[in-house]
Amino acid sequence: MGEEASIAVVALVLQPPGAEEVPHLFVPPPNFAMVGCGLYRSGFPDAANFCFLTTLRLRSVLCLCPEPYPEENMEFLRENGIKLFQFGIDGCKEPFVDIPEETICEALEVVLDVRNHPLLIHCKRGKHRTGCIVGCLRKLCWADGPYSAQVGFISPQLTPPLNLTLIKIRGVWWLRFRDRLKL
Repeated sequence: MGEEASIAVVALVLQPPGAEEVPHLFVPPPNFAMVGCGLYRSGFPDAANFCFLTTLRLRSVLCLCPEPYPEENMEFLRENGIKLFQFGIDGCKEPFVDIPEETICEALEVVLDVRNHPLLIHCKRGKHRTGCIVGCLRKLCWADGPYSAQVGFISPQLTPPLNLTLIKIRGVWWLRFRDRLKL
């Protein structure tokens, strides 16, 4: 289809008299969306998104990329008192590639702990790995809800078999996870 257009909001911040007015751009990360109250998803944020992210008053960020978190992002997190949780899931789109259940369980425990909210879940593009975690969350919390729609929320034409396999086929896994969390 082409490049996705970013949405930018310009705001003039009140400044002391005589100070030069500087507009602040509030640019969300790519594929940003609200999942629920205090829970957001997106692609990998960069410096252009920091002003926008401060408006969310994030307490935590859950990164699903295996690469080391960029120092510029770490500095932003430290300055804003945001805790980083990182679960390195390889970004492979091959069908039937397995994401370890333990990694999914650990990530979902972070997401379900309201002490970590407001929380941003992200991977590189905010589509496959992020969609998998959000789809699992929806399946877990709303068993009859439109959880598979979350997987294809950003890229419906690219809904990978990996995500749907993880979400739809593992009925026994859900029972074990619910027992683990005492749901």
